[in-house]
Amino acid sequence: IPYRSLIPKDFSNLLVACNGSSFSHIAASSARLQRVMMAMGKAAGYAAYLAIKNNYASAMDVYNDENCLNELVDTMQKSYGITEPNPNWEGGNINT
Repeated sequence: IPYRSLIPKDFSNLLVACNGSSFSHIAASSARLQRVMMAMGKAAGYAAYLAIKNNYASAMDVYNDENCLNELVDTMQKSYGITEPNPNWEGGNINT
């Protein structure tokens, strides 16, 4: 789930980690699972920590900072036991 989907349109300082997140109707069926919601909450919490740590004014600043975004991805991958980097991940964008 892209980090950007946790930030509602027209809001830069709000993270929504629940069924109210921005999903397509196709992704929503997978994203409603409890384990996915828990991971979204964890990502939102860590992103908020990164924003505070770096004195950013908004959650969108974390998205725009490649170092913060990479740290967020690395932290989430390590917390779920993913040791190999995603070959489709290129600094803020998932190439599919």
